[in-house]
Amino acid sequence: MIAQEYINDKVNSFDVEQYLHGKGISIFRSSKGYCFKSPFRTDSNPSAIIYFNTKLYQDIGSGQKMNLINFIMRLENCNFDTAFQIVSNHTAHETQYRAPATPTAQAAKYIYQPLQHRNLITYAQKRGVSEPTAKKYLSECWKNGKYYYLAFRNDNGGYALRNDTTGNFKKINDGTGGVTTINHNADKVVIFEGFFDFLSWVEYMTAKGKQAERFNAIVLNSCSNLSKIINKLACYTKIYLLLDNDRTGTETTQKIINRYPDKAENITPRLLNDSHDFNDFWVKHSTNKV
Repeated sequence: MIAQEYINDKVNSFDVEQYLHGKGISIFRSSKGYCFKSPFRTDSNPSAIIYFNTKLYQDIGSGQKMNLINFIMRLENCNFDTAFQIVSNHTAHETQYRAPATPTAQAAKYIYQPLQHRNLITYAQKRGVSEPTAKKYLSECWKNGKYYYLAFRNDNGGYALRNDTTGNFKKINDGTGGVTTINHNADKVVIFEGFFDFLSWVEYMTAKGKQAERFNAIVLNSCSNLSKIINKLACYTKIYLLLDNDRTGTETTQKIINRYPDKAENITPRLLNDSHDFNDFWVKHSTNKV
């Protein structure tokens, strides 16, 4: 008989992502776990999750719950011994991501899935972002099964959530805040304040017949995050600054220029003119094929 403590150790170190990919199951990470379509029923939207911390499986759509071993037994149609051997063979070599226990995460349930809701896609298009670009960089988030958002993931596994409603549900965040790095292995970087500015930049470059992939991009998601990345900018040969055309954006821009006077270039005045930010500029001028 296998000791329960030994079983728990193997389950805790089980590489869920590697295993599901090996079974041909497409997943994406929410702030709480690995999300995917239920393999046990017809599931048009990903509503199953294996939680980071507990490794428990839950089908949000049907309400079904089971531990990891039972999940594998059912998926593989095998007995306990075989399922445990599978768990033992998929031990993670790195510590699994664990969602931070924030008051926001505890108070509400956030479910993430690939972007598909027509209202959210239409909202992105109103902000000048095409459907292919939106689907490439954004996810769809449901809060408590009631409110839905465009979701932009940061490097810490948290999300900036946006929709076009008014009031408290227009602009919120889930999980730990932080910057988002889009890495194209380039030696030049463009820095933005918000993710709609970055997505507008992608559209702008495409309209100009240029490749946005020639540059890395960093989205601060808030100017207060500058301290988290300013030292890391030293690796770039050129730093282009395209922050908001306001006091906070100007002050943040100047801090970077002061730190890297030979590398940093503020391109906000040249491009934005009288626009508040790059998304505002793009929405105004995209129909003119700038």
